[in-house]
Formats: sequence, C-alpha cells, structure tokens
Amino acid sequence: MDLILDQIRKIKALGILLYEDDIKDVPDLSRLHHWQYGLILAILGEFLENIYLLNKLVYGS
Repeated sequence: MDLILDQIRKIKALGILLYEDDIKDVPDLSRLHHWQYGLILAILGEFLENIYLLNKLVYGS
C-alpha cells in the first residue's frame, strides 16, 4: 500500500477515535474540545484521502 495514503488513513482513524471516545462519555466543559478536534481530524483525513486518490487517478502513480 502507498505510504502517504496509509498516513492519511491513520490521521482519519485517530480523529474518529478521539471523536467517539469523548461522545461515549458525558463531556464536561473541560473536555468538550477533544471531540471537536477528533471531528476536524476525521474530516481532514477524509478530504486528504479523496484529494490524494483523485490526484493518483488523474496523474497516475
């Protein structure tokens, strides 16, 4: 597998884990930002993965 794509997927997985971990617990005000960071990382990872795969499709490997 492609190393760059693997790293992008790790970023996305980390974001999902951060998001889901804080949502399971009842978030208090001091931890509320962790799920937001997780959501941002997951969305960023998804975006980067799509851009990378589109770039490979258009320009080849």
